[in-house]
Order: sequence, then C-alpha cells, then structure tokens
Amino acid sequence: MITELSQEGFFSGMHKGMTITAALLVLGFVLFTGVMPQLAGGLFGTTRAWIETTFCGYYLITVMMLLVICAYIVLSRHGDDLPDRVREQLVHHPGRLFERGFGCSPQRFYVERRLAHAHRLLRETRHPITQILERFWQESASRRRKLRC
Repeated sequence: MITELSQEGFFSGMHKGMTITAALLVLGFVLFTGVMPQLAGGLFGTTRAWIETTFCGYYLITVMMLLVICAYIVLSRHGDDLPDRVREQLVHHPGRLFERGFGCSPQRFYVERRLAHAHRLLRETRHPITQILERFWQESASRRRKLRC
C-alpha cells in the first residue's frame, strides 16, 4: 500500500488529505455544537440512542474489537515502526490528560478518594478507627489479588 506522507512543513509525517478532512470535520462539529447547543445535544443524544437500540450488541462488539485491534497494532511488532515520539504519547498521554482534567495523577486521585471515604466513615459512623482501617486493608488486599490474576 502506498501512502503519501508529507516529508516537510506543517504536515510532516501526516497524510495531507486525511489530516485536513479530519480537522474540518472536528471544526464543523465544534462550531455546530457551539452555535446550536440545544439542537446538537438533542441530535447527538438521539443518534447515540438509535445506534445503541438498533445495533445493541453488534455495536458493543464492534467497538471492543476495534480497541483490541488498535492495542494489538500498537503493542505488536507492527507497532515497532511507530516513531518514539508517538509511542511515548500512546503510553503517557492518557495519564497526562487525567492529570490535566483532575489536577492530580490517577494514583493520587484514587488514594485521595479512599481517604475521603475513610474520613466520611469516621465522621458519620461510630465504628472505631481500627475497624475502618481493617476494612480498607482487606479491600486493598482483595484488589491486589485481582490484579495479580
């Protein structure tokens, strides 16, 4: 298969036609949503509901298969052709997006949620602190066991 990737300029390493088309589609959706938010929300919601009811399990299976295929391409020998810059983005980008959105890393978010839950239990119940800590330790141990399998 022959691909025409630009070697220089703004589109370096990208297919010009696909990049411009994708950018125009995204820009169109953003403008449509910004100009007519009620209509866009109703249209997107109706479309999603129609897809979910019409294709139900097929839709779910298709999306999962696409995700598996993408993961296979990235992690297999076929993904070895990816530049180091792209490979690093695939690994670290989701964590960076999470941190940008929530203001902390996913691990810190998880720990803070558990601590907030423990504080709430201490305030709202009459359980001793040792019982609450024991409960959280058991939950942690069961999660660690599930991750090992």
